[in-house]
Amino acid sequence: MSIQNRPTTTIRRPPAVTVPTPPVAAAGVEKPAGKKESGAPEQQFSSTAIRSAQDSRVTQPQRVKGAGLSGVEALRVGLNQPAGSLTRAEQKAVALATTWAGAGEALASQPKSKAVALAAMTTSEEMVMKLSPALKKDMAFLKQAALANPALVMPELQNEYLRGGIRKAFPEARQNKLLADPDVKAAVAAQRAALAAAPDIRPDSFDNRRILAQLLHNRANPAEVDARPTAVAVYPKSDWNGQFTGTASQLQDLTKAYRLMFYQVETDAEFGGAVKHATQNKPADLVIIGGHGEATLTAFGADDPARLPPAMRKRLEGGRMGPKEQERLMARLAVVNEEKYLDFSDADIVAGIKDRVGKGANVVVMSCSTGKGGTGGNNIANFLHGLLPQAHIHAPTEPVQNSGVVLNDKGLFEKAGFAEIGKAYVVGPR
Repeated sequence: MSIQNRPTTTIRRPPAVTVPTPPVAAAGVEKPAGKKESGAPEQQFSSTAIRSAQDSRVTQPQRVKGAGLSGVEALRVGLNQPAGSLTRAEQKAVALATTWAGAGEALASQPKSKAVALAAMTTSEEMVMKLSPALKKDMAFLKQAALANPALVMPELQNEYLRGGIRKAFPEARQNKLLADPDVKAAVAAQRAALAAAPDIRPDSFDNRRILAQLLHNRANPAEVDARPTAVAVYPKSDWNGQFTGTASQLQDLTKAYRLMFYQVETDAEFGGAVKHATQNKPADLVIIGGHGEATLTAFGADDPARLPPAMRKRLEGGRMGPKEQERLMARLAVVNEEKYLDFSDADIVAGIKDRVGKGANVVVMSCSTGKGGTGGNNIANFLHGLLPQAHIHAPTEPVQNSGVVLNDKGLFEKAGFAEIGKAYVVGPR
């Protein structure tokens, strides 16, 4: 994708309460001869390697203690408040505070409510700057906030602006006092361990820390039983204009109806491994494949193929470029590696995830021009449909921005964002 406009998510429903989950440790190149190995059906996923594991699905995983509480119930437990102690206005504000955009408004509407303040702080440590003077000095409350969102006392997760604002509202002496608390120290250690175990889940991509906590939890517990359908989002590591790494937060609305499994990968094998890792309990209902692309390629760990037009290659081969232009182009070509793309040589990898994509599932290829030419086109969409015939494949017919997905009033997938502007090719199950 070459367009640099920053996308906005299209959601057709009012905000809903998101269940807070505590942090836990938790240009085509010819392929060389020989079949590429796709790995065992079960994979342990990491951003740097895919390790084959025994081919056995976990059918009765244990649910994490406390899972399943509603947002309000979880807050009552955290604050040791009796059931029914929240007013209707507080409950409404708590629901609003679970969204990053609504947290500040919720605090302003109920400035004295600890339940609302905790809900807002769980969503974003930035909300400490908007707390009432009394709550800024309430160490018992601040401990609850740090346990719910350890980022409050983890400056490494905050940008320079945020660090400065938090330090002003929440002086370093108070932060150090909290960090000396064994419970807070353990929560911070668990958060660091979870982040270290999933380095491709970047904290700066998820302003809403509830979503970050859910993604880390899901990564550490891929086979956990969850009544919600599974959504798998696989984004690229190579992203020259931030269309993916800078906008991953647009996926957060999926968590209201789906169990979201999120990955950033560098190679086609890691893509296959990610889908297998995410679907150990049940097949995916929604798969989102992100990457800069053209009709026959989607880049995971290599440069945007659209930035290297065939005409430029021809000029290079014909010697019609100056030395500096040749040097710049050769540097770009040096990183081109077939395994860093999803392309037509990856039939074995895609075939290997066929049973991990549910019947009637939606596979959205968020990659420029991968539906170019439609039914008769030589494109990634038709390639995927040939190997995943049970699914609906959605792909853009031309360059588009990463426009997310459109959800219905139940929070379920309705269509790809690029369909809103009439640039979608959709091929259904056969």
